[in-house]
Amino acid sequence: MKVPETLIAPLLIPFAGLSSNFSGSSEANRSIAAAPTYSFSAPAATASSHHHHHHHHRERAKTHLGLEAGDTRHAAQRSEDCPASPVLSCSTQAQSTSSCCVIRPGGVLVHAQFWDVGYGVANSWGIHGLWPDLCNNKYYESCDSSRDYSGSQIASALQSAGDESLYEYMNTYWVSNDESPEDFWAHEWSTHGTCVSTLEPSCFASYTTGQEVVPYFSTVVGLFKQLDTYNALAAAGITPSSDETYSLDDMQNAVEKATGMVPDFTCSDGTVTTVMYYLNAEGPLQDGQFVQSHASRSSSCPSDGITYPVKTVGN
Repeated sequence: MKVPETLIAPLLIPFAGLSSNFSGSSEANRSIAAAPTYSFSAPAATASSHHHHHHHHRERAKTHLGLEAGDTRHAAQRSEDCPASPVLSCSTQAQSTSSCCVIRPGGVLVHAQFWDVGYGVANSWGIHGLWPDLCNNKYYESCDSSRDYSGSQIASALQSAGDESLYEYMNTYWVSNDESPEDFWAHEWSTHGTCVSTLEPSCFASYTTGQEVVPYFSTVVGLFKQLDTYNALAAAGITPSSDETYSLDDMQNAVEKATGMVPDFTCSDGTVTTVMYYLNAEGPLQDGQFVQSHASRSSSCPSDGITYPVKTVGN
């Protein structure tokens, strides 16, 4: 992980607008109990908890985000028919829908990007991942150790899917400051990708080992391309600077105006390090249909005086 866990602790305040709090559902409890590899973590208070900013998650019309056909072309044939009207993750209906047809129990998808001054591309944020969180603001991870593929296995799966451009894109924009890109992808897959229920082997009509990693990574890349944080901020005059600072509201408003999504920015000592977008999926993850969700983790940025440092890497 590139960001200290204390900076992305889950929110402590439950979201009143959701009716499907899994702790109150006997059906959901059975599904959780049947999957002992799930590792659930309760929200934890952090030293930065007094910096939580909930005001920007005011009620609003749900923004729909649909990925381009090219980013969903790796969705394989399903092992079963899903409802004609896709079921929204974290909805009441999700609890009684096949986990191959809707992501559960973790229906809040956190798409994280990070700003690392020494790595990546100078005029772009970097991809961190896509993390399924529970609908009641808890998180879970590392769901199936039998599918903890190595970095080389993931790279091979991406390349054998006949999509060299996806592999090359990830090598440019999904890189780490402390491990090889392939090892970073393997960490993200084993920690978070294995928790996407609609990508479990039983959900594919004719499953072959490792087949599910390609739709996962192509979906994350598709989200990253549409949620272009750098250009959203730049359009509002917010660019990396060694002397300017920015307000949290201005940064969030700029991204919302450009993408329709309300992000959370995370800071370390007043310097922005991460942006998180919260999504619910309509139908299986690999169908690439999403709407704005509620914040499931915490923001730790001050209201004003945020530093957005210039990257030291070349374009």
